[in-house]
Amino acid sequence: MVQKSEARQSLVQQLRAAYAARHRDKKKRSIALPTENGMAFLERGDTIHITVGEAGTIGNMQTNGSAFEAWALSLHVWLEKRICIEWITPRTSERERNWRHYQRFLYRMRRFHDLFGDKWLTIPRIDEANACSAVSAERLYINVSGDRDDSGTSENAKREAQAEIAFLKLLKLNKPPFSLKLVDRQFPVGVFEEESPTIRSAIFTGGKSAIDLIGSNADAISVFELKTGKNLSVGKLSELLFYVHVLKDACGTNPRFLFAKSDRPPTIDFLGCKSINAILLVEHIHPLLEHPGFKTLLDAAFASHGMPVASRGVPVRFQAWTYEFDEIKDVSNDPSNTGDLPLSPVEEWQ
Repeated sequence: MVQKSEARQSLVQQLRAAYAARHRDKKKRSIALPTENGMAFLERGDTIHITVGEAGTIGNMQTNGSAFEAWALSLHVWLEKRICIEWITPRTSERERNWRHYQRFLYRMRRFHDLFGDKWLTIPRIDEANACSAVSAERLYINVSGDRDDSGTSENAKREAQAEIAFLKLLKLNKPPFSLKLVDRQFPVGVFEEESPTIRSAIFTGGKSAIDLIGSNADAISVFELKTGKNLSVGKLSELLFYVHVLKDACGTNPRFLFAKSDRPPTIDFLGCKSINAILLVEHIHPLLEHPGFKTLLDAAFASHGMPVASRGVPVRFQAWTYEFDEIKDVSNDPSNTGDLPLSPVEEWQ
């Protein structure tokens, strides 16, 4: 029987070979599969089996051991294999924090199955995901997040907050390539059972869980996942997908997710939304994301699967752009700047 370490190494070698074949003109990049949180990989015939460990089901969705969507897409896109996803159920009590993490995991699993379950993806325990509250409940509520505290001790967190504020300034100027008229920061994605959110009614973790940047122009909504520095985790794609799923559940004339009571109503119009732009803003792109198959698969899947029914006519289009941190800060502080946003398109995502 193939050992887990041998199976993982075999897949890593295949990924490296596929990357080298496609990008012959680029320097060698570091490519690996995660071992964090007990995530395991096994290749059987034309199918790669991914097992998310117990810690991965209740972990931060953008960390390597929890980002099952990004790894499944990467392995399918690069190796053209079918994917089967299993997981180890965490030991939690209802309504405790880890239970809410697990509910979010099950919601993500169901939505990922909605996209690719009739194609190359198998999730044997999908019925468990179907039964989670975020999927089965008829009506839930998104909270309005509080003010963000940017004074944390993490240098990377401070850098990301600075980039976020700089982009907020620039996006408010209605600059190409996004040309947004309304822009907001820290848009909420906490989901609750009651219109007046409390910790007891929380389905997902985080009363202050929020999207970095969001904007709208006419009938289109743009959601941004922003990363700074050498954060090369593929998990940023999993987080962006989660944001898109929540937004789609809030779109349309009869959405499943409504906005909770608040003195600060949402600035973005979801009722008239006819399309969503899902955008990665990164200083550096992960090598496994340098493949046009991601955009092709995701754009097509969201065009043909309009879950929920209320937002069936809301397609999603994915993009990725790179930027230089110092340049973004300098331009945002220059009132005389009238040019486009200083961004470079990631070729494979245009």
